[in-house]
Amino acid sequence: MGSEPFMLQWGEIKRSINAVQERLANPKPVLRKFSKDITEDIKANIEAGGVAWPPKAPSTIKREESSGTSQTTKRGTIRADRIRKTSSQIKSLLRKVRDEGWTEKNKKKYERLKKRLANYSKAEARAQKKDASKRNIGKRQSEKRQLLQGMPGTIRNKLERNTLTTYSKADEVGAAHDYGEGRTPKREFIPPPNMQKHLDNLANLMESDLGQAWETGTGR
Repeated sequence: MGSEPFMLQWGEIKRSINAVQERLANPKPVLRKFSKDITEDIKANIEAGGVAWPPKAPSTIKREESSGTSQTTKRGTIRADRIRKTSSQIKSLLRKVRDEGWTEKNKKKYERLKKRLANYSKAEARAQKKDASKRNIGKRQSEKRQLLQGMPGTIRNKLERNTLTTYSKADEVGAAHDYGEGRTPKREFIPPPNMQKHLDNLANLMESDLGQAWETGTGR
C-alpha cells in the first residue's frame, strides 16, 4: 500500500508545544469560565429549594404562617410580635445604660426605639379608620421566605496560583447549613448536586483550550 507523502515542519511543531505549555502553566481563563458556571448553578439550586434538602421544621412553618410582612393585622391592630420585639430592645438598652450610663449612642438608640413605639400607635389609628377590605397586610412570611434565601448572594470565588476556591461569604453561618450543626439540618449547597457534570465540563474546556493552542500555536 502506498501513502501520501508529507513534510514535518519542526518549527510549527515547536510553536504548538510551547503554546500548549504556556496554557498549561496559566489555566486561569479556563478556571474563570468554570467558576462562573458553577456559581450560577449553586445559586440556582439554592433558589429552587435545594435537592433533597430537609423541609422547614413544623415550628418554623407555624411561626411564619402566623406572621405577615406588614405591621398591621386584618383587624387593624399592630402585630404583637413587632411591639414585643421593640419593647424587648428598649429593656435591653436600659440594662446596658445601667452599666455604661447615657452615652450619645445610647441616647440616639433610645429615642429611635421610643419613636418606633409611638409610630405603631399612629399606624394602628390609621388602619382602624380604613375599611377592613382595604387594609394592606402583605403576604405572610411563609409565602415569601424560602430556605437559605440570603445564601445565593454570599457565594464567592477566589482564584490564586491556579487554584480555584468556591465558598460562602457567610462563613460560620454558611458552614452550619452546608454541613449541618446542632439543630440546623444539613442543606449542602457547595458543591452543587451535579458536581460531576461540572468536572466533566471542566475537562472539556481544558481539552478545547489545549486543542486550540496546538492548532494555532498561540499561548497566553
